[in-house]
Amino acid sequence: MRDPTVINVSYFFPLKDDETLPSSKDSLNSSLPAMRGACALTAIAEYRKDVCSGQFPIERFGSKKIPLCSAQYKYHLHSCRIPDVGTDRYELHDPSLHKHCIVACEGQFFAMDFVDDCDNPLPLSQLENGLQLCIDLAKGNQNEPQLGFFTTSNRDEWAKNRKLLLSEGGEAMNDALETIQSAAAVICLNEEASSSALDDFGPDYWHGGKTSTMNRWFDKPIQIVCQGNGRLAYMGEHSMVDGMPTMRVCDRIDEVKYSMLSSQSEKSEDFPFITAVFDESTNLVKTSHTIQDTLEKGEKQID
Repeated sequence: MRDPTVINVSYFFPLKDDETLPSSKDSLNSSLPAMRGACALTAIAEYRKDVCSGQFPIERFGSKKIPLCSAQYKYHLHSCRIPDVGTDRYELHDPSLHKHCIVACEGQFFAMDFVDDCDNPLPLSQLENGLQLCIDLAKGNQNEPQLGFFTTSNRDEWAKNRKLLLSEGGEAMNDALETIQSAAAVICLNEEASSSALDDFGPDYWHGGKTSTMNRWFDKPIQIVCQGNGRLAYMGEHSMVDGMPTMRVCDRIDEVKYSMLSSQSEKSEDFPFITAVFDESTNLVKTSHTIQDTLEKGEKQID
């Protein structure tokens, strides 16, 4: 079966609200998605350090505390599902060579460092500054091609379009895709506020509905969706990761509160290293009528 991963394979969990987020918009230097996203990145960085260093506690089952296999954890971070015609493959990347996550906003993708050279999370204010900068940059580039749409397709169709992207975009496109594939996780920042109604959770978090479907990269095993009101959800790609790794990273994110982190670190005006993922290949994509036609057809289908 070569159906799209989104809905057919992917899954999501709404996460607990952070009641310590500031409530007065007039006093905020950053948006609520940037603040909540910075907390989530801190939690993912701490989880990443434990997993990659081999210090993560062994999961045990039942009264006899039987140890569970931990092989899934290596597929959770710095990994990606890759489409090929007829079948897919899974890529793993060395965490010691990659310190970045992907920030998705307005259908644009940015690579942002979120850990230091010792694999500790960057200070909260730096992460917050970086996420807010991505939001501001995306608002100024809303007419850029929204390539995340390709990941919503039938897997064979996505495989063919991926080859098209590489043939039209050349080495720059290959580097851009490698940047996404090697990232630890994806943070999806949405301006719209999520609803509290259960019936609305699917459009908000599972597939993004009509407004945010392009703002995802559905091949990544960890996508954190941050809504305009600070609500958060985990979305996962299910082919190689299930159960305990997912629950453990969600538990970490739920435990990290904004007030706790902001009181522990000094405010900084510094920014993490950020690059626009498709910046060098965008002009090549814009000149491809085939790619533009495919994206336009996709937008009409969503509408």
